[in-house]
Amino acid sequence: MDDVDKPKLGGYGRTTVWLRDHGLNTQQLADVFETSPTHIRQLEHRGRRLRSGFEMLPPELLLNSGIGTPPGNELRNFLGIREEEDSVELTPGGERNIEKLRADVETYASGFWSGVRFEAGIQKLRGLLPRIGWPANFMRIRQYARIHELCAETYLHSGSSVTALEEGLRAYHLYRVAFHESGEACDLAQIGRIARLISQMFLLRREGNLTRQYLELHRAAQERLGLPPRPEYHNQLAVLAFQQGGPDADRNAMSELKLAKRGLETTIDYGEAKKLHEVKDIGERHLPLLTLNWEASEELLRYQLQNYPAGDIHMGLNVATTAACGLSVDDQTVQQRALDLLDERRDSALGYRRLETNFALLRLTPRLPLRIRAAWARFALYENAYDDRSRFPRYKKSGG
Repeated sequence: MDDVDKPKLGGYGRTTVWLRDHGLNTQQLADVFETSPTHIRQLEHRGRRLRSGFEMLPPELLLNSGIGTPPGNELRNFLGIREEEDSVELTPGGERNIEKLRADVETYASGFWSGVRFEAGIQKLRGLLPRIGWPANFMRIRQYARIHELCAETYLHSGSSVTALEEGLRAYHLYRVAFHESGEACDLAQIGRIARLISQMFLLRREGNLTRQYLELHRAAQERLGLPPRPEYHNQLAVLAFQQGGPDADRNAMSELKLAKRGLETTIDYGEAKKLHEVKDIGERHLPLLTLNWEASEELLRYQLQNYPAGDIHMGLNVATTAACGLSVDDQTVQQRALDLLDERRDSALGYRRLETNFALLRLTPRLPLRIRAAWARFALYENAYDDRSRFPRYKKSGG
């Protein structure tokens, strides 16, 4: 394996634990990762002591009285907004400034995906924050939330999961303030959207209970709007089942994927119907892997590569899923084709930390016992060695 393809071992504590729990001894793991048994023991030690996302976040962000209750003064102060509700009389100039800020934020949002790779858009987004000031009007608070939401989504897709959680929870609470003071449906809709985004962060960290908690918040917000949950809600439930594995879980995953696909086929966002490749990505990408249908996975990948633009994260996601399918099939020719695919499309993972992890781990599959390869491929598809756990201290639950 070339040096460029070697995993960053410091982030593979959970990976080491998974392989140890599936029967590999320390020396076997040292051979797989081309390191020493002592290093493997260190990684396993870390992996068995991993902290949850909540343990690494400021305690103020964990104060959550629910959608219908306004955040208290402690949280308002932490978020950088006024502590008490008051009536703000906007001047015509103030209204123009807010509208200009809103337009600039949405201009950035319209080209969002170009700023995700290598977290290229973060600096520009953070450059908008000084224009917020110490907000005292729900329209300005709404834009404050939107900037943090876009930062959160960037970090999520680039692979910095804990930073994504901090930004996402800030946006969630800011939208709660905006909704309490505006009473407008658009703010409630944004609460539901950011809750679904946070649930995806926990999903990619394999924190299932927290995933479900925020999916329920999304469902509750949609219900108050008189709407069903978004199709992505069903996709996340499918991935939860997929991560769990087993015949019953796989059947549940397929059922949820059907609901996701059906919902996307009738979804209109910003006045436009979803494109077919987007529908297939959410509603079909996992299906061939659930049924180990290599031909179907290859066919879907060919279609997606023709329709997603170069550099889009979804190209790498489809490559990784198809490779995982091939490496799970008991056919050496297919397995080699899957490995070749990872090499041929290696550039599609660059700049997306989780994808870089997926590609690196999937390449290790031939070094593992046949009996665990299919389960390993599923694990490797959702592992992330770069989820920035080490950057955050353990916050005290009772104070600062």
